[in-house]
Amino acid sequence: YNKLKERENNRESAKKKESQIPFLMVGHNRRFSEPIRIIQDFFHDRTKPLMINYRVNAGPLPQDHWFLDQIHGGRVIGEGGHFIDVMQFITGAQPEKVTAECIRGDSKEIINRDNVTLIIQFNDGSVGMLNYNCTGAPNFPKEYMEVFGEERVAIMDNFKQVKLNYGRKTKSHKFSGDKGHSDEIRSVVEALQTGKLSPISFETLYQTSWVTLAAISAIETGVPQIWNNE
Repeated sequence: YNKLKERENNRESAKKKESQIPFLMVGHNRRFSEPIRIIQDFFHDRTKPLMINYRVNAGPLPQDHWFLDQIHGGRVIGEGGHFIDVMQFITGAQPEKVTAECIRGDSKEIINRDNVTLIIQFNDGSVGMLNYNCTGAPNFPKEYMEVFGEERVAIMDNFKQVKLNYGRKTKSHKFSGDKGHSDEIRSVVEALQTGKLSPISFETLYQTSWVTLAAISAIETGVPQIWNNE
């Protein structure tokens, strides 16, 4: 996938220029939401890898919707970064290997590579699986995530409920469904006003984009994609 190679070739020069860039931010808002922050805190003292399952029922779009125009990269590149960023935030780790498969059919209404299961291996041993599909019922809840590790389980149900399971206990938290947009904006404004760095580092933003491109490359080539840390 030529964009993946181009991105890798430009990475080092971009990193060298980062200190010269006044501010760089991408709107990965979910990490700023209360449900995701509660889960991240639930596992903050872990010493073992995590297993993360993130299911996204993205739903169908009208055939003339701009999001379906492949010149924009498709829905995995266009939206998939949100869920990959959540996994990075919860693990605090760097992706190092990506494997992906998409559905295979000849329907003109369905774009195969917009319906993907991808597996991310992180450098702390954690594994994240994203099941992103556009063929489900639009009235079914969009996002559902399970996190396993340290004899604990956290479940996030569409940003409206989080269940934290440990030992024989379960704590349940209810939320409005807010996905962190307001807190993200506040963090960005505060950083700009105080001269702080972007709330999400350049390297994390780069890694998230790399995973989306690597997923498409893995689908097209049938070969897992390995992070080049040189």
